[in-house]
Amino acid sequence: MIDFASLPAFLAATALLFLTLGPNTVLTISTGLTEGRASAVCGAAGIAGATLLHALLAGLGVAAVLRAHPLLFDLFRCAGAAYLAYLCYQRLRAPSLALAERRAAPSAWFSLRRGFVTNLLNPKVVAFVAVFVTQFVAPQLAPLPLQFLVYGAIIAAMGFAFDGALALLCGRVGKLLLERPLFQRRANWVMASVYLALAVRLLLMRRPG
Repeated sequence: MIDFASLPAFLAATALLFLTLGPNTVLTISTGLTEGRASAVCGAAGIAGATLLHALLAGLGVAAVLRAHPLLFDLFRCAGAAYLAYLCYQRLRAPSLALAERRAAPSAWFSLRRGFVTNLLNPKVVAFVAVFVTQFVAPQLAPLPLQFLVYGAIIAAMGFAFDGALALLCGRVGKLLLERPLFQRRANWVMASVYLALAVRLLLMRRPG
């Protein structure tokens, strides 16, 4: 199904990728600090699900389509930026935790969907997955979409393990921070700033060559 001889190198390279502070990591950290570990873990699961779908799309040639049609790439990233801007607006409109200490945390479904959509609407992820996984596939062993799906499942599982652990850690830290009135008042601004920064990053990213 896949080239098991190259699997150790793939696992090592993937592990190194998660040590970089990417947008998914930033989202997981900020969610854990301001919304708690349950919301952050659900968001991490959504991110992992989108990563798996990105791998499948890359195997089906979507990354090549995005490279060949710059307008489609731009529409994709603008949709992602618009979604993040909407999340920013919603967060700014929400009551501060200082005024609503007993406000219910976001539902598991909302957190899962937010992580999934935020990752899915980043067109550079599918392009990166295509370039990264292509180095390890062996066309003679199995159909490319199947190999991309297997490698994508490995990336998604490792990503969820990493982001999930980070979510638990940041959730514990966030629980302590939320006991401080100043952080309670600033929590919504923290998340809104993260959404806005990620939206701007999407708009400014270069098209894959």
